[in-house]
Amino acid sequence: MSDNEKISIAALISVILRRKLGRTIDVQWLAKDATYAREIIKLSRAQNLDDLTGYANKLETLIFGVTAAVTKPAVEVNRNFADTKLADEEEEIDETKIDVSKYIGHLR
Repeated sequence: MSDNEKISIAALISVILRRKLGRTIDVQWLAKDATYAREIIKLSRAQNLDDLTGYANKLETLIFGVTAAVTKPAVEVNRNFADTKLADEEEEIDETKIDVSKYIGHLR
């Protein structure tokens, strides 16, 4: 559990948080301070992003040695099949509604 691994995972978490949430964090402090790490791990898991949750679990394992049992919520199954379409069903295209003047017929 070298500091390089902790900083590497912390940097990945930082990039995702900055891009998705606009949130900046202190990577060095995250790798060294357990209290700050717990809060950032909790924040990361609350976002429900698979990659962010995975990095949070890995960081928790590197810092604390164990990963909390975090399970994803069960997916609801849609029992009302009358409203759903099968993937191989194709919708009919109404050719009278297509504006063919916007197509030039070849690549530019």
